[in-house]
Amino acid sequence: MRVVTALALLAAALATSTYAGTCHQMRTLIATCPQSCWDAADYGSCNSDSDANCLCNEPAFVESVSTCVENTCSASDVTEYQQLADEICATVDVQLTRRLVARA
Repeated sequence: MRVVTALALLAAALATSTYAGTCHQMRTLIATCPQSCWDAADYGSCNSDSDANCLCNEPAFVESVSTCVENTCSASDVTEYQQLADEICATVDVQLTRRLVARA
């Protein structure tokens, strides 16, 4: 039981540290096309030095990046970005309600 608990805590710590840091640090985890959407994003009250807490809670950022990714990236990029965005925002207890839809 202790081993399972320790492994769960270690996994949570690693997941959190992977996504910790500024926007510039987090965007390195993203494919090239979605990265360009982050570069052109409306950061709203956040900026490029903001952390996940600010970015995940900023509707202007979430909507501008989501729209750009949907309209310019491949279906696989859309799917991968949605999963990564969900994981990043989960580290700050934010569940994204904006779901991405790949273009046909």
